[in-house]
Amino acid sequence: MATQSAYITPKLLRWARERSNLSVEKAATKALIKPDQLVSWENPHGQDKPTLRQAQKLAHTFHVPFGYLFLSSPPVEKPAIPDLRTVADKQRDSFSPDFLDLLSDTLIKQQWYHEFLKQQSTEDLPFIGKFKGTNFSEDVIANDISQTLGITDAFRDEAPSWEAFLKMLIGRM
Repeated sequence: MATQSAYITPKLLRWARERSNLSVEKAATKALIKPDQLVSWENPHGQDKPTLRQAQKLAHTFHVPFGYLFLSSPPVEKPAIPDLRTVADKQRDSFSPDFLDLLSDTLIKQQWYHEFLKQQSTEDLPFIGKFKGTNFSEDVIANDISQTLGITDAFRDEAPSWEAFLKMLIGRM
């Protein structure tokens, strides 16, 4: 029985590898293939294609859904929630695959816990979902969180170190 080729998009394969910050050599090593094979599969004018099993291994190696490798252009990846982790109000242009996987996993667990609490008939907290489906700026949301937790300049000044501040902050939460 002949192995079936996966007619993946070379541009998407390269995008997935680069998104994972892997060189051809490192990616080939992780995917258990030869570097020249990977280069051949990434060549937009080449005729070589991986097998379905090899394409699945590549998708796993690059942390992308298998179906992405068949798209005509890379998807726009944007986190499902606003990114409030800015430095000097500069927004990020992209996120690491590990971050996107972690965020997705966290949102799934959050949804599960929300459903669990509903089943337990717990009382809703007034700040949960307060900004859902609205277009508030990150500053407005961050200020509301600070106000809800009572984080003031005096609160910040009480902590002798960032570790102590973190413990105090966790206590407030």
